[in-house]
Order: sequence, then C-alpha cells, then structure tokens
Amino acid sequence: MPSLPKHSMLESVKKEARKRLRIAKNLRNHTRYLWPIGAIVVILGILNYGVASAVFRITDNGENNKDKDMLSRALLVKQQVDCSERKEMPPKPPADEEDDEDPDEKPMQYFVELSQIEGHDKERILSLLSNNARIEYLSEETYHQLPSWGNITSMYGVEPRLMNHDQCEAFNQGTEEELARKFLAVAGMFNTGTNLLEDTLRDNCVLPKKQKRFGRKKTGMRAQVPYGKHTPPKDAKYRKTHPVPGQKDAKPENVMPAIMVRDPFRWLQSMCVNYYTSRWPRPFRPTDHRYHCPNLYPTDDEKKRLLDKGYKPMMDGDALVKEKNQASHFEGIFMDKEIKKKGELPSPPKGTTPPPEDLVAREPTNFLSAAELQLHHFPTHVVYANFTRYHYSLVHLFNEWYREYFELRDYPHVFLRFEDLIYFPDKVVAHVCECAGGKLRLGKLFPVRMATESQKQHHKSRVVGEDKMKHTGYLDAIIKYGKPGTRFRGMTPHDLQYANRYLDKELMDLFGYSLAPLTGSMESKSWLARAGQQTTYLGVYLSSQES
Repeated sequence: MPSLPKHSMLESVKKEARKRLRIAKNLRNHTRYLWPIGAIVVILGILNYGVASAVFRITDNGENNKDKDMLSRALLVKQQVDCSERKEMPPKPPADEEDDEDPDEKPMQYFVELSQIEGHDKERILSLLSNNARIEYLSEETYHQLPSWGNITSMYGVEPRLMNHDQCEAFNQGTEEELARKFLAVAGMFNTGTNLLEDTLRDNCVLPKKQKRFGRKKTGMRAQVPYGKHTPPKDAKYRKTHPVPGQKDAKPENVMPAIMVRDPFRWLQSMCVNYYTSRWPRPFRPTDHRYHCPNLYPTDDEKKRLLDKGYKPMMDGDALVKEKNQASHFEGIFMDKEIKKKGELPSPPKGTTPPPEDLVAREPTNFLSAAELQLHHFPTHVVYANFTRYHYSLVHLFNEWYREYFELRDYPHVFLRFEDLIYFPDKVVAHVCECAGGKLRLGKLFPVRMATESQKQHHKSRVVGEDKMKHTGYLDAIIKYGKPGTRFRGMTPHDLQYANRYLDKELMDLFGYSLAPLTGSMESKSWLARAGQQTTYLGVYLSSQES
C-alpha cells in the first residue's frame, strides 16, 4: 500500500480533529438546557405528592367525621332513651362550637332606621348605646324598653347642668410644680353613682401636668377625696386631719372634688334598699304588707303602730343634737321591739295646730296643711368614721349634706348630676375633666367611654371585646332613669307633700330638679295606686331589684 505524503496525513488529522470538536460543541450546546428541565420535573413531582397527600387526608377526615357524627347520634339516642325511662329531660345535643349570636338580636342601624320611620324618637338613645357603650346589637324587647329622648328632656332638660365654672379657675392657679401635685377626686352622698363617676374618669380623663412631672401612669384621678367621698366636708382642719386609708399623701387643698348629685326622689328610693350607715325608724318590715318606704310622713297604719308603742313623734322645733364627735351605735331600723320614748320634747312652736282626733282615720288623699306637716318627722342619723350626724328626716339629710358643699367658698369643687352623666356623658365628663386642668384621653372628637357600676346582664345586647361585661349597667340605667312614671315609686301623696315642703328650693333650682306635681293628682285614687301607698312584699322586692 502506497504511503501518503506527510502533508496529506496532517490535513486528514486536522480534518478529523475539527469534526470531533464540532460534535463536542453541539453536545455542549444541547446539554446545558437539560438541568433546569430536570429540576422542574423534580419540583412538579413534589407538588403532585403533596396534593395527593392532602386529598387523602381530607377524604380520611371526612370519613372519620362521619363516623364520629354517627357515633354521637347513637349516643344521643341512647341517652334520650335512658332519660325517658327515668322520666328526665334529655340533654341538649352536642354542638361543634359555641355560637354567641342570638337570632333575636339585630344591628344597631336597624333600630335607628326603625325609630326614624316609626317616629319613636330614640335615635339619641341609640347613639349613646352605640358610641359610648360600644353596643353593636340589640334585641327588639330591649329596644321597646328604651325611653324616648322627649322623656329625657322633659325630666332633665335639653342640656346638662354644668355648674361651678368660677371654681375651675381658682383651682388651676399656681406654679408648674404645684399644679403637678393636684388631683381630681370623687365625692357624693350614698347611692348617687360615685363608683360610676370614678370608673368613667379613670377611663377618659388625665391631668397632663401630673403626667409630665411623674410619668404617664400618674393620671391624677382619685377614687375619693382624702377625708372620704361620703363624708361631709366640714371645715379645713377636719379635712386635713382625718384622711381615710390610702389618702394620707394627698393634701385636701390639692384635690378638686367632683360631687355627684342625684334626683332626690329617686335617691330616696335607693336609700330604702341600700341605707349604708344611715338609720331612721321604719315601723314595719318589708315582709309586712303595711311597709312603705320612703316613709317621710306616716301612713294611718304607721301612726297607729307608733301610738301603740308609745312613740312620741318629733316635730318642728324639737331639740335635735346635730352632731356627736364620736361614731354612735346603730339604732334599730324596724320597730319590732317596744319603742322607747325620746324623752320629754319641747312643746310645738307657735302657729302649729295639734292634730285632730280623727287624723288617723282621715282619707290619705286629702291635702295636709303646712302646720300638719310639721307635726311628724322620722329622725335620721348617719354614722361616719369619726362623728355622727343627726337630721330631722331623709329629706333634711339630703339638704344639709349638699348645702355644706354649696356654701364652701375657700375649697374649689364642681357639682354634676348623675342623670347628666348617663344622658350627656361627652359634655359632662369633658367639663369636669377640664375644670381640674385635665384633658380627655382621646380628645373631644371621640365619644366618652362609659363605665358602669352594675355587672348584671338584665337585657340582651352585644358589645365588642373587653367591653362585653361592662355595658349592661349603663343600658339598665338609661332605661330605668328614663321612665317618668317611676320617679315617685313607693311614696304616698303625703310623702310627696312632705318632700315638696322641706326640700331645699335653692338647691333644687341649682341642680335643675322639679318638685312633685300635686295639684289635681292628690284626689285621684288611680294615681295613688301608682304612687304605691299599699305596697306588697312582692312589690317591695321588685322595686329593690331596680334600685
């Protein structure tokens, strides 16, 4: 075989090398796209496996739930059979989860539109519940119990009573350090809503100067004045030297008392239920059908019982020790035991007429003369921490307690009505807070958050979150104090005459409360029944539940 020339062999080798190099380049260009494709295939496989597993689990759980449901039904049937054999009520079927929704409840907007269409005049009331109490749902039963706004304004006026404007400027005098040490505190007679005011102020009001000096947690709100919220202010020396527990660090001159006032006729009703440390004679117990309270003037049965027991009634002008410097013992409330005579009392003042012999048998709807009203008081005394106060009656207690604050000129304070706190919370809380140099936590553009005394749930309604257990007392108060017909509950026409005669007219005008309407109504026996002279034990019990 002839040999090839050297240059021909070299060309052949180069040609073969170029061919193989070309093949290698082509393979490299094709294989660089294979690894992403492989990765995609792997991912799709994983996803496919996950979906298949989930479907399997759902199917398996569905079968298990069916089995559990069949088992629970079988157990329920067995329980019902067992209960029927024992003549007992069968248990309720088990629920998968608790459902808080009540089918009777409807959104608040539904009732707003209903009030507008039907002319119920309840839009303002619904706004209070929605904005200030955070209630979002209401039952129709509760809606129909709500008062109209006209009822509210007829009793308490179209605007709140914002009193003691001149006291605010006096309290806010001083240096920055002095203002930082001031407080806003609560005061008021028993049963006037002092706990409600305390909680509402804590939730809504702060004193900025105190927070700037002592930190944000120091809001400047106090549960009561240093000498006790139910205690009369007396003089400056007493206020400084008789602090209640927990109040020794607060100087009275650095505290602005926010004094709660309440309609005296409704306050009298509450005193019959929660009398605290006050005492006055009540001839009959609540279990007796002859019991009546508030007992300002005795009924025929009470007069007879008092006479039988030898009780000499207290009259205008009789000697009365106004105060003792030590806490007195409690006298009995009910006259079940023999009533001791109160000693030889002075003769009635000139101008008074002794009662006729047939006074006991007189028709109770007749008017009493002013002289007759002076012939009988139920003396009342209140035991405070360091002294005891004596009054001619519960009405005199109301007058003298608030007049003592009213006549203070060197001790800045502010009055507010309990009813205004219920129906005008935004204006009233802002006024009291600003009077002490404070401001609302959320500002005036946001509604005041109402707190409540009562935690009992008497009415169906729903609120949101943390407010769930706090709304119902406010709702109950809106309903209760919006009923004009219950203002004189438990009082006889003679009680109303007595109250009209002895209530302090200047204080009544200042606080904006009206006296009892007597003209024409005294002769109406149907009105007398509504006033509640003949009160059964059941009626007393029901009244006590609302006080």
